[in-house]
Amino acid sequence: MKKNYFIIAAMAVVGMSNAEVQYTDITDQTLTSGGTIGINMDGTGADEFEMIDQGFGGTVEPGIAFNADAGFVMVGGPAPLVEWDVIKGLTLNTTIDGSSNFHNNGMDGYIDPFWGDTKFPSDVDSYIGVTFKLGSNTHYGWIRVNWSSASTTFIIKDFAYESTANTAIKAGDKVVNVLVSSITVQGQGGVSTITMKGAPLQMEAGVLPANASDQTVTWSVVNGTGSATISTAGLLTAAGDGTVTVTATSNDGTAKTGSAVITISNQSLATNNLSGDAIQVYPNPASEYIVISAKVQKADILSLDGKIIFSSNNIKSGEMLDIRSISTGTYIIQLIDYKGNNHTSTWQKK
Repeated sequence: MKKNYFIIAAMAVVGMSNAEVQYTDITDQTLTSGGTIGINMDGTGADEFEMIDQGFGGTVEPGIAFNADAGFVMVGGPAPLVEWDVIKGLTLNTTIDGSSNFHNNGMDGYIDPFWGDTKFPSDVDSYIGVTFKLGSNTHYGWIRVNWSSASTTFIIKDFAYESTANTAIKAGDKVVNVLVSSITVQGQGGVSTITMKGAPLQMEAGVLPANASDQTVTWSVVNGTGSATISTAGLLTAAGDGTVTVTATSNDGTAKTGSAVITISNQSLATNNLSGDAIQVYPNPASEYIVISAKVQKADILSLDGKIIFSSNNIKSGEMLDIRSISTGTYIIQLIDYKGNNHTSTWQKK
């Protein structure tokens, strides 16, 4: 009898070598009369399984053939017990592992054979639990199929296996653990300098691949000729002039890192911080207006990269400044009193 042979190639493999579950999506394959569909679980070497038309009665009678190192979850007990060669249809999330009832003596298995009393689920997606070996290691997996006993249509939809040897997988499990391959670090907006005394700079980490399962990082800073501190959220605060190296380290166990050098200046200026100062700016944060508690020559509001975005001169004590036009974010307020002293602090616009 002439056979139509279909090799199921990995048309869309979700996950890479660092994934635990190797999932292969395919264009649905329909078993035809006299046909055979090969299934290669890991995409290399010989097919571990062949879905075959057994040809009983002239209609499609699906079965499965496999090599001596593979097997499927069966209904009955081992040969010669009842239904030892009948394939069991598993439901979503059924655990497939070493305790599963595998038939793996290198012979065929059958779906809905005339001698079996247990029917394979019809007209719904079901799973065939499988086991096979890669080298000397045993792996577990599933094949999703849809069998219509009325129309004798058998469709293969996708499959997956657990790439960690001797580790359970659940039927339908497609979860992959995509690991970080690289990290890039920069200051927010590409800024690489801090020019205001005590000013903060939000650091940003670019994690690749974009679909990495865990994109969180741990921040650290190493002082060079300059000094700074950094928060767990990546907010770098300048302390001393010079350079510092900011590093982001992946949290997924790969320990991938990315770094950026930040240049800090103007930290040695004779300025006062408004925290605990006689001059107060309030409220902080503010949304519409701020009040300066003392008379000052000049008040500037600067972005974290040192650009002046608001400026006012000759401000009276208690005078309200309209800041509604300023975008939400973190800023530097710099005040010059009538003695020429410079007062700076960070401020939040909400």
